[in-house]
Amino acid sequence: MTSVFFAITVGGFFVHKARKTNAKLLAWAGLMIILIWTYYLGTFLDFITVLLTGNNIDNTFGLLGSLNWMWPALGSPIQVYFTAELIIPEKKLLKRIVTYSYLITMMIALLFLFFNPSTSFVYYYPINSGEDLIYFHYNFTSPAFYIAFISIIYIIIFVVVGFLIKSFHTTSILRKKYFYSSMAVLICTICKALEALFYLGIVSIFTKIADLIGGVLWYLSLREASAEPKKKPEKKIQVEDGIFRLTERPDQITEAEVMFHKEKKICLVCKGKALNFIYVCSGCEALYCENCVRTLENLENSCWICNKPFNESKPSKPFKIKDKNLDPKVLDPMNKLPKIE
Repeated sequence: MTSVFFAITVGGFFVHKARKTNAKLLAWAGLMIILIWTYYLGTFLDFITVLLTGNNIDNTFGLLGSLNWMWPALGSPIQVYFTAELIIPEKKLLKRIVTYSYLITMMIALLFLFFNPSTSFVYYYPINSGEDLIYFHYNFTSPAFYIAFISIIYIIIFVVVGFLIKSFHTTSILRKKYFYSSMAVLICTICKALEALFYLGIVSIFTKIADLIGGVLWYLSLREASAEPKKKPEKKIQVEDGIFRLTERPDQITEAEVMFHKEKKICLVCKGKALNFIYVCSGCEALYCENCVRTLENLENSCWICNKPFNESKPSKPFKIKDKNLDPKVLDPMNKLPKIE
């Protein structure tokens, strides 16, 4: 019950936040949380049935397991897509191969879950109906088990390791958020794997608690955070969309934020120190670290402040500057910036 409530509230919060900030990737992340953490739906319905009638839910056709595990099968492809967009945003072909291959695998899994549910799971019924909940796990001889096992390995190798490696190649706020994402997926995957493959009985209480801890780590990785030290509350520099900054440019960047990054010598994108590997935009003198410049060069190839291309030999995708409070004279004393609309 707690997991279902968590899925709806936290996932719904991020979907709502995405609508307000027009951050499409954040909306996918919210939908991912809703689907993956709804995997206790079958158990939840059995619990409600016991409370209301004193008997367990009717599982004649063996659909109880399908009601639980259909949601991870729907949500995990979104998780793979979400991860690919964050860790390899510039590699379009590889993103498609990784995402669609996993999606096809999960579609096959859903076919087995709904067309052969009675043999896909092993069920443990209480001696007297209503005394306990119905426990179940995958049948080790069923095709659904092998598909589930492959998907678990896939998630650990691509998502967990992918986020972990990405955290090693970033700094400051992004490093912490990528690490949280990696640990969140690792904890949740292990918990779900134990419940999917083994009969845990009362021990499943601990896996559910650990699973919620993983959900909290997901929340910490996705929520917005301030880039400025707390000792200066008078300046509220907000990092919009957190770990999505390399894939989705913030709707607006204020003059205060730009000047703050210049003073502190930190990258405008990832918030890491840009002292050793620094790139200074020739148009507006905005600071970028070498890693972010390489990534943005393969995406939009334009400065977030003045639209000047990072590489003149490549096509760029300029954007409209939305913040009318930006003062070109402050940001660009030589008046090189385009006029703000």
